[in-house]
Amino acid sequence: MLLRSHKDTARKAFERVTKSVLPASHRALQRALEAEAKDDRRFPVVDEPAVTATVVGDRCLGIEDPVLVTRLGDLARLAGAELLTVGLSHAGKDACFVAASPWPDLTDDAVLDAVLELAGVSARGMLAGA
Repeated sequence: MLLRSHKDTARKAFERVTKSVLPASHRALQRALEAEAKDDRRFPVVDEPAVTATVVGDRCLGIEDPVLVTRLGDLARLAGAELLTVGLSHAGKDACFVAASPWPDLTDDAVLDAVLELAGVSARGMLAGA
């Protein structure tokens, strides 16, 4: 990305030089990316997640919306993660991704139970005696 300059002279010069060098497919890609970037401006910038969901195996905890549950499950599978904690802007199907971590919140009883079940441990009481 070129830094903004007075009247965008650096960007315009770069575009003049690359216009004849880059194939049409690259220019089409550039236009598509610019259009997508403009569309992304409609989403608020969120620094801290308002909602946290945890994917444990095939389960998704902390979210009720079935569309979002499916999307988070797909995200975990694509990441190759059986455990994935995802921070979101809110709990609706149009939520924005804020952050992700492979570390579940084990202070949450439901998450702890799901992790133990995934690990094949039948009860939390077994941990107390260890």
